[in-house]
Amino acid sequence: CGSHMTSFDLFMALNDGALSWYLKRWPNHTLKRDCANKPSRSPLAPRLTSNKDHRMSAESEFEKLTSHLTENNDVVCSQMFGKKCLKVKGKAFLALHLKTVVFKLTGDAHKKALAQKGAVLWDPSGKGRPMKEWVAIPAESLSNSTALAKHALVYVSESV
Repeated sequence: CGSHMTSFDLFMALNDGALSWYLKRWPNHTLKRDCANKPSRSPLAPRLTSNKDHRMSAESEFEKLTSHLTENNDVVCSQMFGKKCLKVKGKAFLALHLKTVVFKLTGDAHKKALAQKGAVLWDPSGKGRPMKEWVAIPAESLSNSTALAKHALVYVSESV
């Protein structure tokens, strides 16, 4: 084995988005076989495409909400935990995380959001400590994102 990228390296790169950066930087690089003579094509390759598609749809949904909600002068684009978010009066109410759009909600809006397919309480650390008011909804399951975003905006702006 030389200094080529192994399956573990590929897995780590796919998880943190570094593979696209790596391949842009060294476009002539090809992924070689592991020492165990495994095929060079990773079984994660199809997943990368689908994750990228979902991430793009989550990003486009977030951008749509951003352009709609930033018409309000109190709403600004910012970051929270290194992720894109929207804030009102310094408090976050909407965020983009991986392939989900995340809303800070309470009451019936919170219950309706959690009822959507694939919706979960948001755990930004990934360590099993979800934030109870935050609901992460996969982009492909979002049906009423504008209404949820407005509920989140009202909830946060009233609590500040």
